[in-house]
Amino acid sequence: MALLKDYFAKCEWDSPILYVITAEMVQSFAESNLGRKLTNQEIERVHYSMIENDKAYHDLISFIITSAEDAMNTDDNDWSGIDEDYNNRKTLEIINGYPIGEDS
Repeated sequence: MALLKDYFAKCEWDSPILYVITAEMVQSFAESNLGRKLTNQEIERVHYSMIENDKAYHDLISFIITSAEDAMNTDDNDWSGIDEDYNNRKTLEIINGYPIGEDS
């Protein structure tokens, strides 16, 4: 699945590109990697831990900048398949209130 063609041209700039971190996602990772789900109090702590974790925040910003640089770099990256999918995208599906385009 991919974003709807011209998604951002239609003023959806504050909508997610990749992930929205949900409590369900955190619970899934916690249970499979740490052996149990978190309590409600621990979920609250995770929220603040994410905000206050400078290294993880820096890694996230680096991830976004590196991805943007890759997207802009047509000399070292072959985006022709991605671009073709984008140009041919037609169908639309709504997932959790967000419009998502399906690659044809």
